[in-house]
Amino acid sequence: MLEFLRALPRTGILESFSEELKNKIYLANILSITLISVLLFYSVVCYIYIPEMVVYCIIGAILYGSALFLSSLNLHRLARWIVAVAPMFVISLLHALAVMADEPNLYSIYIFQFAAIQIPLVLFAKSERLDKALSFGMVVILFFSFESFKQLFEHIELTNREMFRMPIIDYLISGGAAGFSAFLLLFLQNVNSKQEKKNQTLLEEANRERELLGIKQRELNETLDQLEGSKKDEAKRSWATQGLAELGSIMRSFSSTEKIADDVLQFTIHYLGANQGAIFLYDEDKRILKSVACYAYDRKKHLKKEVQPGEGLIGQCFLEKEHIYMTEVPTTYVNITSGLGDAPPTSILIVPLVFNGEVYGIFEIACFHQLEEYHIEFMNQLGENLAVSMRTLRANEKTREMLERTQQDQEELRAQEEEMRQNMEEMQATQEEMKRIKDQSDQLFNNLSGAIYICRNDEKFTMEFMTEPIVDICGYSADDFLSERIAISDLFPLESKEMVLNRIDKEVAKAIATKSAIEFKYELRHKNGGVIPVIERGKPIVNHHGEVTHFEGLIIPDEARMKAE
Repeated sequence: MLEFLRALPRTGILESFSEELKNKIYLANILSITLISVLLFYSVVCYIYIPEMVVYCIIGAILYGSALFLSSLNLHRLARWIVAVAPMFVISLLHALAVMADEPNLYSIYIFQFAAIQIPLVLFAKSERLDKALSFGMVVILFFSFESFKQLFEHIELTNREMFRMPIIDYLISGGAAGFSAFLLLFLQNVNSKQEKKNQTLLEEANRERELLGIKQRELNETLDQLEGSKKDEAKRSWATQGLAELGSIMRSFSSTEKIADDVLQFTIHYLGANQGAIFLYDEDKRILKSVACYAYDRKKHLKKEVQPGEGLIGQCFLEKEHIYMTEVPTTYVNITSGLGDAPPTSILIVPLVFNGEVYGIFEIACFHQLEEYHIEFMNQLGENLAVSMRTLRANEKTREMLERTQQDQEELRAQEEEMRQNMEEMQATQEEMKRIKDQSDQLFNNLSGAIYICRNDEKFTMEFMTEPIVDICGYSADDFLSERIAISDLFPLESKEMVLNRIDKEVAKAIATKSAIEFKYELRHKNGGVIPVIERGKPIVNHHGEVTHFEGLIIPDEARMKAE
């Protein structure tokens, strides 16, 4: 119920309506609710004191209720017509009933009527001027038709009619009229105050919008400036990209550093609108910068052909690996360090041909006008691209040299292979001859009655060579001695071993000292357990330092002793 009462004053108000129209409908609804409440109150009072007037109060209340109903149906204009006209009609009707034809009028009710005249002026918007004028005119007509209403109702008799003449009733009516008028004024003042606040809010919003619009305008101007700057930057980038592309095509078209340098220099001078220029390349072998291309020199004999690293601005640029740009060029600069002709230029740009921290050369240009920043950036990029090209050409030249050297080496290798093949054939023939001689030697050694040996000059006289006849002497094969599974000293009989070893040591020491031959007679234990007398004849082998490193000799059975035994 409470929600219904709160929503009742906003009956028929739509969000799409203007604020002024919303206020007018809201006022009409408030007046309808107020007048219904007043008439219902008067109905109760009349029911107690003047029952004949109850029906007229109820008719008035129904009339205002119909205004609310029409407003809910979105017939707000008709509803406001009813609210504008009905108060004057109802007040005039009740005034006519309260006063007889021969009685004076109640001036307190006139206050109500004057208040009712104001209602049409406040219920219609400025755009509804016709409705405001017509409703106001009708209300005025009803006001002046009061006497006609008195004659119309003079035959109606009312109970307690004289109570309208009582001072208290007169005060109540006057107070109600004054309250009604004050209500209208306060309501209008409240509406006006809200409207002023809203207008102030709208004005502030308009100011904010205007400030925002100003900010947007500045941002738009900045954006336009940025777009203009971007357009110029894009034109500069396009200029640089196109130039670098054409230069790239030039650098890919030739395999000679001099030809590339000449064509690149000529194109760059025309593309930049420069007047003079030169390209120096670094000779790694001589560690010097050599001029390989020049342009617009009237007298080339004045061109300085070579520049040392660190010498002048060109040498300084080479060491620092950074470009040098001059706009205040001394008149003597060209003749001293640059060699760019006789006319002093306005600006000089010296750019290193650098890639991966390595400088391959220097690009120098001179102009009779100043260069812009994007020209310098273009030259730096060109310097890097030209450095890559020169690096590639150097690598290709080295590859070509290596290929030529490799081909020469291959020719030499093929000649060496042929020589080696011949040597191999000779070696093979020699090996076959050596094998034949070895076979003959082995056959000769094997046919000997003794065993030939070569041993090291060490404590055990380790065998390095032994012929197979040794097996006939002691029963052990040559491989047994060569693999050190057994030694000659191991075959000495135990009872005479120490004596034989002492004698051998003395004889070996004597042979080493005198570098003379030696001869031993001793016995060896045969593998089958017998004892074989043998004779060993040998001599020391001396190296180029005069040291005895080995012994060679022959071990044979002692036939004479064997026969004697």
